[in-house]
Amino acid sequence: GEEQLREVPGAVQSLRIEPSDPEGPPEVVAALLAADLVVLGPGSLFSSTIPPALVPAIRDAINRTDAKLVYVANIMTEVGETDGFDAFAHVEAITRHGVRAPDVVLVNSTPIDPERLKNYVSEGAQVVEASTAAFAEAGIRLMPVPMLGRGEYAQHDSVMLARVLAEMAVASVAPEPLTQPAP
Repeated sequence: GEEQLREVPGAVQSLRIEPSDPEGPPEVVAALLAADLVVLGPGSLFSSTIPPALVPAIRDAINRTDAKLVYVANIMTEVGETDGFDAFAHVEAITRHGVRAPDVVLVNSTPIDPERLKNYVSEGAQVVEASTAAFAEAGIRLMPVPMLGRGEYAQHDSVMLARVLAEMAVASVAPEPLTQPAP
């Protein structure tokens, strides 16, 4: 799958699965419907994030759940998958495959140092940029987070990402105040 995507130049436009209507595991559907927060990503958009949502029962559960839907955008584009994509193009790809638009999109806000960027030059990958205007127009909250991890590649800091997602999950189930604070 993923290796074959990289062999064909240009970005992927759409995916399909065969058979087109496999059964979705009932326990996964139940978990999605009961969730407070559903997270898509991080990971390869067309070979990791979108494929589970191609299963009709999974896609329907994601679309029906009352949970806040969060998409964690990749930090860099991936050759053969998301060539030239900005963060909003990632969201458009998700919705093109039948999944509702996320409520929140997390994007990296930490600048990527030149040394790490050199690791991507030969393959033509670029930083995934985010246009505030596109997200605002679509009614999607764009949340820049300093989530660049350590190492020679531009990957997510798993501790920071876990912290942000945990805070979002807690906030999504926090009780409403009984009284309004005085002005």
